Amino acid sequence: MRTKYANVIIEAIVILAIASFFSCGGNRTDANQRWIDSDSIATATLDSLEALLDSTMPHGADELFNDFFFNFAGNPRLQKQRMTTDNSHWSYNSFFMEQGYYTPIFDTSDQIELQNDTSLTTAKVEKIFLKLNSIKQYTFHKLKGYWMLTDIDTLKITDSPNGSFLQFYFRFANDNKFQMQSLADPIKFIGPDPDNDFDTLEGEILPETWNAFCPDLPKDIVFNIIYGEQKPSASKQKIFIINGIANGLEIRLYFEQDKLGKWKLTKLEQ
Repeated sequence: MRTKYANVIIEAIVILAIASFFSCGGNRTDANQRWIDSDSIATATLDSLEALLDSTMPHGADELFNDFFFNFAGNPRLQKQRMTTDNSHWSYNSFFMEQGYYTPIFDTSDQIELQNDTSLTTAKVEKIFLKLNSIKQYTFHKLKGYWMLTDIDTLKITDSPNGSFLQFYFRFANDNKFQMQSLADPIKFIGPDPDNDFDTLEGEILPETWNAFCPDLPKDIVFNIIYGEQKPSASKQKIFIINGIANGLEIRLYFEQDKLGKWKLTKLEQ
């Protein structure tokens, strides 16, 4: 969920992204993006932090991590200011801003509410390369009230608690036949009422009608955000959310493992 602070940077960054939202090109790696050679960023003193803050950062945007990160992802100068070590080798990273959406993954519905928790002091942004079995993980801490990038790590998808699900999702998004085999019968559905903008409809989707409801799914690169100290687990439920940045679109796909350990899409919520 975005607040008023997020819109300051978003309107300038995503105007081009809207036109190509969820297009095939949305999953291409930013040509200007480079991986940092070092494995982590060492902690440095913050005594003079206030003197370094960018004047374009809206007052209060550090309250929620999402507000801060939307500004961080769209502001090259702010990125260099919000690191706790030498940033001379850092190249501007637009993260998911140009593609126009991000895809947090949660174990439970309760974890979704962490996006609005102002008491958080840590968060991780994961750029997940599904085809390459690789995750680039950016760790942020709130230090003296300011969100700072403190560590960058690389790990294999197979070493992630979300590994089983991510391997499944890659095939689910790219293999139509496998996707049809991975649908519950029926799929629960919650969506907007076309006759009432303030109401929703609940129903069921049969596998044979799935193509009429299936959203455009990211097929190669996804961006997960881990909020707070909550740690992804090898749970038997995953909630995969497609969050639009510019238009407020939110699509939730609920997956569960059956008794045989196979993942199934059980619910779609728009």
